[in-house]
Order: sequence, then C-alpha cells, then structure tokens
Amino acid sequence: MIFEEAIPSGHRGWFDAYLVRSWLDIVGAYDATLEALPPDDFGWRVADDALLRQLLPAPARDDVGVSEVADFWGEGEGNEDEWLSPRRLTVAVELRAIDYRSLFRLIANTDMGLEPSVGSMVYLVDKTSPLVLSMYDDRGAWLVAAEPDRLWNLYERHGDWLVDHYRALMDMQF
Repeated sequence: MIFEEAIPSGHRGWFDAYLVRSWLDIVGAYDATLEALPPDDFGWRVADDALLRQLLPAPARDDVGVSEVADFWGEGEGNEDEWLSPRRLTVAVELRAIDYRSLFRLIANTDMGLEPSVGSMVYLVDKTSPLVLSMYDDRGAWLVAAEPDRLWNLYERHGDWLVDHYRALMDMQF
C-alpha cells in the first residue's frame, strides 16, 4: 500500500480531521418557510467523531483536541453561520499506529453510499519527514511534500497511478 511506502514506521505527526455537515443533512434540514437552515434541527455526524477516535491507538484517544474552525476556507472573514463551521479533531501520534486501512475504507464508503462511513476530511501529517496525505474519496488521495525529493521514489514506482490531467504538472516537479 502506498501509505506504507510514504509513511515509514516510527514517523510521528498529526492526525487532523475536519468533520463537516453532510450535504444531505443540510438539505434535509432546510425549511423553506424559515428560509434558513436552523442549527438546532441537525447536528454533526456524531458517529464520525466516534469512528475516527476508534482508529487511533488507545493512548491517543483521550488526547484528541477538538475545536471549531471559523475561517475554514481561508477567506479572512469566518463563516456567516457559525453552525456551518467544521469541527476539527487533531492529535499528535505515531502515524503507522493509526488503523489507516479502516480509515481509508470509511472514506471510500462515503462516496459509494456504504456504511459505516465518515463524511470528514482527514489529513495525516508526517512531521518526521514532511509530507501530507489525504484520501479524498474512493478514487484517490493527495500526497503533498515541501520538497519534491520526498515524493520522488513514490512517483517513480507509482507514477502510472497519476491522473493524466496532472501528469504534466507532476513531470515538471522532477
């Protein structure tokens, strides 16, 4: 698995998850007579929080930090409706100690309409040898590094996995 190649054993970093309200929750809660999405009519997918914590090694579960992200899109103004702000879970952890196989399955299940699933954006951040991995859905993941050399071996071995649309851009990096 590419995760195992990208994140060697013993590497420390952060598990960083952003729990967002699912589109179905928002649409389902919409009341045309109120012309608004009342925050009390629906909540976070509480199950996402619990499922994500279960994937962490037991000692890290109690150390998870929780915060609301007011300016998630980086537009400098925060969300007009605070209740739409994503909820952030973050914890420092040895990355290979995370049950990453189950994490990736939960993410893939979301797009395929299968349960259990998590409708969250999850980033695994390797601070030992800087790299960010984020599986976006059942079709793939992003690997981002500050230095192209960090990705070279993965690119060389798995370059045929790249989406053709991005191939020219990737080729220019090396």
